[in-house]
Amino acid sequence: MYQYLSLFGRSVSLYDLFDQLAIFAQAIVAVFLIRQFRAASTVYALMNLRFNKKAKNNFFWRWGSSIILVLLIAAMMFLFNNLTGDPITMLFLHKKADNFFPNIFVGPYIGLLTAILVLNSPLKTLDLITPIAEVALIFYKLSCFFWGCCYGVEWAHGMYNHNTERREFPVQLVELGCAVVMFVILMILAKRKKKHDGTLYPLFMIMYSGSRFISEFWRGDYPAVLGKMTGYHISCIVGLVEGVICLFVILRWGDRITAFFEGKYDAILKRYQKKYKGTCYRLKKNGLLPDDTPQRNKYETVEQ
Repeated sequence: MYQYLSLFGRSVSLYDLFDQLAIFAQAIVAVFLIRQFRAASTVYALMNLRFNKKAKNNFFWRWGSSIILVLLIAAMMFLFNNLTGDPITMLFLHKKADNFFPNIFVGPYIGLLTAILVLNSPLKTLDLITPIAEVALIFYKLSCFFWGCCYGVEWAHGMYNHNTERREFPVQLVELGCAVVMFVILMILAKRKKKHDGTLYPLFMIMYSGSRFISEFWRGDYPAVLGKMTGYHISCIVGLVEGVICLFVILRWGDRITAFFEGKYDAILKRYQKKYKGTCYRLKKNGLLPDDTPQRNKYETVEQ
């Protein structure tokens, strides 16, 4: 396993390199899904009403304002994760460890809270942040593989690990393959027009917890705490149950939640309609109102 890479005469840690590439990959996925973000955002429509009445530079406004709001959501989620991640990890693992796993437990609620604070459709926001969060997992597993952490059990036919000085089963590559498959599935579902809003995150929780529960038997970096099960096995069980419950709630009441938000969205836009007469028509004409919301058609005749 190679831990360092010589780049422009400097020795670069592959662990840090792939961590940085994870952020870059998340930005690419966010841009790819940014149209869904605009469709879910009340703030985006209000910003258009207030600051873009003449509808100039639509392309730069559309992308610039969307990216700013996406970064705001990312910053808020990062803050909330740091506030809640360590207690969750300590509770289940009794030590500070993998900071990705707490996101399984607190991620959905952080996403919902953040969406509410910035007037986004909560369930649509969950669908947006899920592939963005999941793509980072691919690069994290590459970091672990090259650095030699999160290693597998000892295996005579495995790969040599400089950290442990033994041959081990390359469990990081197994988890990497699972992460790639999960990302492809989530991206396909995210781009589907007909789907239940909010189902992507609980589906990810189920897939990740299930695959990690199996791969954990091949890992040797944490001791068993209950028979052959480690603390991560227990975390996986909790994550799997939580994912199933969240999926049931969303499938059962998700349409009502989305309809409730759409009603609030419509009420807010109507409140500002008189103040900015004619703007809604121009927004619709120039594609600045979301394509897949009922509000778009309601303002077709507002032009004065």
